[in-house]
Amino acid sequence: MSKYPEQLGGYLQVSGVAFKVDPAKPAGSRVSDVMVNGAALSLTRLYTVATNDFTAAGGDGYAMFKSAKVLYQSGIMLRDVAIEYLKGKSIEPKVEGRIVIVK
Repeated sequence: MSKYPEQLGGYLQVSGVAFKVDPAKPAGSRVSDVMVNGAALSLTRLYTVATNDFTAAGGDGYAMFKSAKVLYQSGIMLRDVAIEYLKGKSIEPKVEGRIVIVK
């Protein structure tokens, strides 16, 4: 969110996480009210994160992932996983309010 409101393909999307972003604050201080599965984020707890190999290697500026322990690497292309998952499913997009921009 450091570049918001500029367009950037590297904005991470989340599942099970909700937070607020205040673009008026300086980069590095914009995110607040982080909830993980409905509970406040704990700064002392370890969380497991799933991502693709590009982001895990520090792509799009996410250098903090480079030193993370890799628990599982399937070797399967993300596009193939997505295609297999979506086969025969009906998609109904909706706004879930996971990322809220403070105005």
